[in-house]
Amino acid sequence: MSSVATLPLTLQAVEKNIPKSESFTRLVIPATVNVHAIGDIINIALSGLALSLMFGLGFPSFQAYALFAFYTAIAQFSCVSIPGGGIIVMTGILQKYLGLNAEAVSLLTSIYFLMEPFLTAANVTYTCPFVILLKRVLRIRS
Repeated sequence: MSSVATLPLTLQAVEKNIPKSESFTRLVIPATVNVHAIGDIINIALSGLALSLMFGLGFPSFQAYALFAFYTAIAQFSCVSIPGGGIIVMTGILQKYLGLNAEAVSLLTSIYFLMEPFLTAANVTYTCPFVILLKRVLRIRS
């Protein structure tokens, strides 16, 4: 559930599949290892809004939702290498700015924990093709 935890293995796999690119690989992969956190932020923001509607709370005001989205982004990036840490930190934000009760937050947390391993696996899987594509786009030779 953490791309940072898989970083050493990811580096080995990419270096094995892209020979003579060790320095480029060691520059790109650590810098992009947690790019999926952006997707997590979007996922949690939209899921929180959906649960707010499902639990009959309606749409929050624009100001409340903007503050919620801002604090969600900060919280997600503050604990990016802790498996499941983002959603745990966001429980208070979900309750304060979206008005979700404990049951709704628990439901969102459960959904997040079910999806997180797949999101991390997708993030780790795209890394090698991303390095290859970036290398071609930048025309870096081995």
